[in-house]
Amino acid sequence: SDGTQSLKGRFIRRRNGDFLNASINAVYKIEGDSLFLFTSIYKRTNCVFEKEDGSLYLGTNSGVSVLNRELSESRLLHGDFEDVRVDDIAQFDNILCFATRGNGLMLMRNDTVWSIQAKDGLCSDIIHRIAIGRNTIWCSSYNGLSKVIIKDFKKKEVEIRNISINEGLPDNEINDLIIKNDTVWLATKSTVSFFNVNTDFLNAVSPLLHFTKLSVNNKDTSFVKELNYDENSISIGFEAISYKSNKRIYYTYFLVHNSDTFTSVTTNRHVEFLSLEPGKYFFSVSARNSTGTL
Repeated sequence: SDGTQSLKGRFIRRRNGDFLNASINAVYKIEGDSLFLFTSIYKRTNCVFEKEDGSLYLGTNSGVSVLNRELSESRLLHGDFEDVRVDDIAQFDNILCFATRGNGLMLMRNDTVWSIQAKDGLCSDIIHRIAIGRNTIWCSSYNGLSKVIIKDFKKKEVEIRNISINEGLPDNEINDLIIKNDTVWLATKSTVSFFNVNTDFLNAVSPLLHFTKLSVNNKDTSFVKELNYDENSISIGFEAISYKSNKRIYYTYFLVHNSDTFTSVTTNRHVEFLSLEPGKYFFSVSARNSTGTL
């Protein structure tokens, strides 16, 4: 039938067993081995969602349309969705969840709409897919994955944890996701990956730090207790190991001389001190991983 080449997005299975799919300007139904026009809509349609009461919500390039029971006409769900592109819809308890392009994750309970965006900590304002699992809303984007826990809808309190290649994902570009039992499945541009919903991506392991080099006046040397007054250009090398930090390790070092202290934070693995004045010096360095653990 016409339009078969324009089917897009996910198929959904209705409670009566029918399969539906959103098309460019229509919704199609699969019966047996055949594809039929379910209803036409004069908007570019990206996804279709069925609520518990059997009503159908269509995510379009210009908001969310609600079909009446006769499928003869549709209405805009809420004025806050006008001109908002919606690519995916899900339901969390009595909260409707919408993946949008440009407005992040939009939530609606009764007639109240709440938009959670990148400025609030979301991974991106362009969300492609959402999935619900264990009281958590998972949002995928081209900038990683967000784990969103609603603490208080009325007070707009939310906890967000972002997961990306820095936490071990193979790619930040996530095209689709699904929750199956206790497992999150992700489809990226390069691979399919999965992890347990309870996985804690916080890197709580301290980096293993060691010294790698000591150079005096541009000559490598082993540790010495005292130096001559003219041996005053010192280079110190160090390195920390933290596999989960994806090379994002920060070093803080101190050089203390009498009452003076010089300190700095760097990602370099060596420091140089040129033309030091005679005296006693104390040098120390610490490393912290990508999540701030020392």
